[in-house]
This record gives sequence, C-alpha cells and structure tokens, in this order.
Amino acid sequence: RRNFHRFRSYQSRRLEVIFQSLNPAVDGAVHLLKFQIIHAFATVCCGCALLFSSTAPVLADAKRVSLWVDMYHGEVISFEDVMEDLAQAKVVYLGETHRIKRHHEWQLRIVQQLQNRQKSLLIGLEQIEDIYQPQVDAFNRGEVNFEEFAEKTDWNQRWPGYRNYQPLMELAQQHQIPLVALNAQAEVIRKIGRHGLPSLSAEERQLLPDEIRWREDTQYRRLLDQLLMVHMPLTPEKLTPVFQAQVSRDETMAENLVQALAALPQETIAVVIAGSGHMDYGLGIPPRITRRLGEHTHRILTFTNSGDLKLTEAEKKMARSIRIHHDDLRFLTRPKSDYLLVTEAAAKDPSVE
Repeated sequence: RRNFHRFRSYQSRRLEVIFQSLNPAVDGAVHLLKFQIIHAFATVCCGCALLFSSTAPVLADAKRVSLWVDMYHGEVISFEDVMEDLAQAKVVYLGETHRIKRHHEWQLRIVQQLQNRQKSLLIGLEQIEDIYQPQVDAFNRGEVNFEEFAEKTDWNQRWPGYRNYQPLMELAQQHQIPLVALNAQAEVIRKIGRHGLPSLSAEERQLLPDEIRWREDTQYRRLLDQLLMVHMPLTPEKLTPVFQAQVSRDETMAENLVQALAALPQETIAVVIAGSGHMDYGLGIPPRITRRLGEHTHRILTFTNSGDLKLTEAEKKMARSIRIHHDDLRFLTRPKSDYLLVTEAAAKDPSVE
C-alpha cells in the first residue's frame, strides 16, 4: 500500500512535466483539465491500465509518461476505450509530425490493434504520390518488397523520411491490407505553391480533382495563414498560392481515398496516415472526404511533439519566431482532434541552448 501511494505521487509529479511542453499561456479551463488528468491518472493502479493493453509492444519512449485525452469530454481515456471507439468508425485519421519516430510507432500500434480485431482495413498514405499507385498495387500483391518498391518509386528522393513507413507497409503486405497512394504529384503542387492554380497547364490540371474548393474554406485559410508565417520567405501576399497548394493536396487525397473505398466491402475502415496539418480541428482532408462519401463516423487522433522535433540549421535560418495565442484560435469551432496522446516532454540536451 505504501508503495502504491509512493508510485501515485511519483506519477503525479511526472505528469506535471508533461504540461511544460504545452503553451504556457493557458487559461482556467486548461488548468482544470490539467488537474483532472493528473488526478485521474494518479488514481489508477500503477498508472498502466489506463494507457496500455497488456499485450501491447514496448515503444521506444516507454520510459516517458503518456496518456490519452478525450478532447471533447476533457477527460483521460484508456487506450482500450479509444480502440473500441475507433473500431466503429468508417475513417480513422492518424496525424503525425513526419520526423518524430514516436508518432509512427503509435500509428503502427493502432493499425495492429484494428487488425487484431478482425477489421477489414484500407490504409491511405500521404507520403506516396498517386502517380505511383501501380507500384503500390505491385507491393500489395507481394510482387516486390519494401526496398524494391522504394527504388521503383524513387521514394528516398521524393520523401526522405520514407523508412519511417516500412513497418506499417510490411504489416499491410503481410495481412493483405490494401495501401493507397493519396498525394498529388509533387511537381504540380510545387508549381501551385509558387504561382497559383491558374499557372497550371491543361495537362497538369487534369492530374487534380475537378473540384478544388479553396475560396469558401475560411477557417482553414485563417488557421494556415497564422501557422505558415513561421516561414521566413512568406509574406501575406504569397499565402494565397500556398493555401491553394495545400487545398489541392487535401482534395486529391480525399478523392483518392474515396475512390479506393468504393471498390471495397462496405464494412471497411479507412485509416489515413498524414501530417496533422491536413486534419487538425477537423479541417483539411476530413470535410473533403465527407463531401464525397456522405455523412459517416470518423475519428481524428493526434500526438504531441513534446520537444521531439528538432530543426536543422537550414530550417532554423528559414524560420521566423511567431507566437499564436489562445485568443488567435478562438474562431475554431472544434477541438484539435478527437483523441490526443500527451507525452512527457523530452529531456533537454544541455549542450543545446
């Protein structure tokens, strides 16, 4: 009994550290949520049943405290309950920060859990351009392995972090879960980002969906205008073509996913693997899939960065310091996601200022 109370006190102190990675400009509601999370987590025996199933693999950062938060109810929720909810959805969005290994490990784990529940699945990948769907199909059929697929698609050049997706792709191949290349061709998106949609030739425009709705998406535009100002070269007048490029990606990914779903059994669950910026606050891909698929149950899951994202020196030179306050985001009508995995902040490297 004494050991349990010591552990509970220890975990409560560690959870305090988690919130150091969140925006310090918090209001009273966030302080209340913080109290609820710490209290609920600390009162669960050993703090483990709330987060992990007994059969779960050990993650690389297992020594850091993590917990799931139901963002609509403002309460801690067990991983088992998260999975129970996801198993009832039609589309599950798993956001990521592309370079954080922990995010990819959790994506893999969630797909494994859905597969273990005997669910029919489809996995859509932002990280592969749709011009390579024939090569993806060959991988789906087991005709090529991961290394051969990466070589045939020049993936190391088109997505430098491609190896982060090897475990997920090999799991899909092993269990015959179809993979779908979601993204638009990089050269086309790059041209839009620099010169706008009107700059495309007729041939280039045909590579994108007929409908690219960017003018009426005011919440998404307002959010991205704030976030994108971190990039030093961007000025307000340059944001329109960049937003058009973002929406072109979203529309393409939505169309490719819905078309792939149409060829599969009705009970299939689609899992979307993409950067969280394509789904945060229910913006980006989700409403575009709903427009094509009709009303359906979907869930968005995101993961905190918690100090794990490290910018290169080149990236630091291209970035400017910005600060987005709570008041700047109050126009948003939904929480960031349905479920958020909060992870304890990474230990700071004393050699880095």
